[in-house]
Amino acid sequence: MKKIIITIVLLFGLHCVAQNTIIDIPNWNGENNPPNFHLKDVNHILDNFVGTWLYTNGTTSLKIVLEKREHVLKGNYYEDILIGEYQYRDITNNTDLFNSLPNLQAALPSEYYHKIFGNYMPTTITPFDNPSPIRRVDLHFHDNIAGSIKIQKITVNGQNAIEILKVSSITTQLEGQPTLQPILPDGFYTLIKQP
Repeated sequence: MKKIIITIVLLFGLHCVAQNTIIDIPNWNGENNPPNFHLKDVNHILDNFVGTWLYTNGTTSLKIVLEKREHVLKGNYYEDILIGEYQYRDITNNTDLFNSLPNLQAALPSEYYHKIFGNYMPTTITPFDNPSPIRRVDLHFHDNIAGSIKIQKITVNGQNAIEILKVSSITTQLEGQPTLQPILPDGFYTLIKQP
């Protein structure tokens, strides 16, 4: 009886270890991974970007809200990701040009349905003039066309801020159809963290 209990405990322990293999996000190469591994934000890099961030230029404003989700199922593994939504407003007319912020509270089929999501931490050359010592993240971004945002953490006049570069994907359309344009123009934006 004692041997049976020890065997069960050992098998259960091995089963748990196999399911809980952790790979730190920056160390992931996408190859030779065990099933059910966890692509984890071991050093809490994603935490630097969590919050509500606001950009204004006098005529428009951009509010981005980013949240961290842990242990999200993606195919045959789990990962920690940032998800987010945003509001782009015409301040002069007090109207929303785009607003997906209510989706943060909605029951979406998957975390990957959010307008902003991802966890990629590149080591390539930065697009920013003054690179931050904090590792940057690149996230998927979608309005009426897909794209991405590259985000770095900065400080502006003593305030926590992020600098983003928004880039739309190249789209193809059927002959005679209008070319889709992004709602949020591509370019650099500096957003201040809100309380």
